[in-house]
Amino acid sequence: MKQLILYLLAFTPFVISCKKESGTGDTVDTTSGGSSNGQTGGVNEPGYGPSTAPFTAPAWKLPDGVELVDSLHDLNFCFYMSTPPHFEEFKNFRGLPGGVAQLCGTLRNKTNLPITIHFPDALVVSSSSLMSQGVLLLFIGDVTLTPGSTKTIMAGGFCINQSRHAPSPYDEDGNILSYSLGPSVIPPALNEIKDILKPKNLGYQNVLKADGKPDTDKVSKLSVIQAAIWEVTDGGGLTEGTRKKLKDLTF
Repeated sequence: MKQLILYLLAFTPFVISCKKESGTGDTVDTTSGGSSNGQTGGVNEPGYGPSTAPFTAPAWKLPDGVELVDSLHDLNFCFYMSTPPHFEEFKNFRGLPGGVAQLCGTLRNKTNLPITIHFPDALVVSSSSLMSQGVLLLFIGDVTLTPGSTKTIMAGGFCINQSRHAPSPYDEDGNILSYSLGPSVIPPALNEIKDILKPKNLGYQNVLKADGKPDTDKVSKLSVIQAAIWEVTDGGGLTEGTRKKLKDLTF
């Protein structure tokens, strides 16, 4: 188990703790007015940044006939509770690497027909503890379930409440930490980040070496995505410097 957890942490070598520094060389400005770095248009909505209020946008729902078994959990919890997948399974990770969060969940098709789930490009999931960060999942893609089947998916995500704890298997009281589906409609400042990243196709498959292990040099480049998200959720908005780094992001 210890070896597996250390291996997992290789995906997020520079953003595994929730620090106030943005990781881009600038300090995140937590005022609403921006900074001399050109910050404008930060998020000031319930559920994001320092807010502990529920999201105002409605929660996205799975299609009829599909259920989420239990709930979403931190990846390490899923590995602890079940047989760990082989290391080559990391090529099956969904979403984008480089964020603080790595979650997993099991989907069940309750019907006798195949169902394809079209996940939205952006999906927020809410933590069961207000001490732990909510998570933004980007570009999970489509998941097809055969009749009566279950499938566990694994996805990388980005935290949206910088002052809270990073995702972990358990909450501050030792209870199992879980995540529930939240809105797929996100604030414009986060949409800008999503739109910059979408054509780049920066999935987990792009950061793995031939032996299936992560290329830490490539992963480290992606840490700017988490920094950018914290700039808009907990700061005054995306700085011009970070925006340029996002636009220039490539392998």
